[in-house]
Amino acid sequence: IIGNYRYAIFFYLRAFAENQSDYELKYKVATLYYKLGQIPLAIQSAKDALSIKEDYMPAIEFLISLYNSGYEIDGLENILKKALEKYPNDKNIILTLAKIYQKNNNTTEYQKLMEKLQSSK
Repeated sequence: IIGNYRYAIFFYLRAFAENQSDYELKYKVATLYYKLGQIPLAIQSAKDALSIKEDYMPAIEFLISLYNSGYEIDGLENILKKALEKYPNDKNIILTLAKIYQKNNNTTEYQKLMEKLQSSK
């Protein structure tokens, strides 16, 4: 199976070289890297997908799930801020962003998001 994942990654990356606006391919590569346990590459590929289409929800949710599993993801705060503009009522985005603010002792922004959550119930 591992060989198949590696082959698929190779195949997708070759296809991506032909069409560098294909964010879905980059996301597929991210999920394959994840299955191979190559988390840094998975994170980078998901970020690459978002650099092409910043509101691509599968990649956003993928990064959120990795963050919630304990992985540090540079730039996730900015990714989620942009995502929140596009999906202002997405509880998953709000909660994760709130968690980041709490971790960074950004009490003001944390409170705002928690109030937003309360008011959306």
